[in-house]
Amino acid sequence: MIALDHIAGDQELVRKTVTDYLRRVIYHRLKDVNELYRIVFGTGCVDLLPLDKQKKLPEAIQYRHLCVHRNGHDNDNKPLDVFTKAYVAEITELMTDFVQAIEKKVRELDVTDDDIVL
Repeated sequence: MIALDHIAGDQELVRKTVTDYLRRVIYHRLKDVNELYRIVFGTGCVDLLPLDKQKKLPEAIQYRHLCVHRNGHDNDNKPLDVFTKAYVAEITELMTDFVQAIEKKVRELDVTDDDIVL
């Protein structure tokens, strides 16, 4: 909790606090990130995708985790065979659609570079 007198004494405090928080967010934790988007946009980022693609996203994140942290093996140390050329193309399309849906939502809010404080 930040006291009001601290905020009044440091005009950059809120920006710094929010920026620090957002830098610590683990963006592949969809539940948390979806709620952040819901607060800002009025809808979760995952909700911007069609239902069939919403269901694929957590699975893709789990496979990514297994690929990166378990060298492409599942929890029983069995090699994953999901990473075919077709699967990679499908997930590339999914992520492209995801980013484009978020960008569209940002444009709808009419956010300009002057509105973004880093």
